[in-house]
Amino acid sequence: MNSTSFHLFPEWLLSLDLSLFYQINGHHSSVMDMVMFFLSYPGNILWAAIGVVVIWRLWMGSNRERVVIFSAVVAVLLADFICDDILKPFFQRPRPFDELIGITTWKRGHWVVTTSEYVSHVKNTLSFPSAHAINNWTLAVFIFCFYPRAGIPLMILASLVSYSRVYLGVHYPLDVLAGALFGAVIGMGAACLVKWCLKQMGEGISQGKP
Repeated sequence: MNSTSFHLFPEWLLSLDLSLFYQINGHHSSVMDMVMFFLSYPGNILWAAIGVVVIWRLWMGSNRERVVIFSAVVAVLLADFICDDILKPFFQRPRPFDELIGITTWKRGHWVVTTSEYVSHVKNTLSFPSAHAINNWTLAVFIFCFYPRAGIPLMILASLVSYSRVYLGVHYPLDVLAGALFGAVIGMGAACLVKWCLKQMGEGISQGKP
């Protein structure tokens, strides 16, 4: 697999994409390394905390909140499926560490500077669009459509997560920008559908308390 299979975009755009990648990936520090790693791989503690909050709101929130939370989960799962099973196989773009020599990337628990030997032996994986970006932006835009005050911090977080994927050398800037665009479309579309369904169900489900 090589980048020539990613032929649907003009050369000037791919050249700009590569230049931006080197600008972002080429400047590392110990503090930024920790922050960017946490943004991309938050770990079990954060997910457990999110799970507790979700369960709490499912238990204590209104019927409308339950519908929104459940629908948000479905929207993210749908976005992930579209990304991994449709878009990535269609575009067939390799990841930066599959083809670029001399970049810094996070692999198997430590930082690696890619060499020709590393690139020749690495397992080929697909890069476009970024699943992290599409999933985070789907959630952020979906929540924003219902709760703008909660949605704005989630959009900021989605932006930081997207940036971290380039910093870590696992995606190009174009991958995360496309992921953000696809995610925003999916999130907005899902929110419009859920709002329509809530309207059809009436105020009892949209505003009712348990």
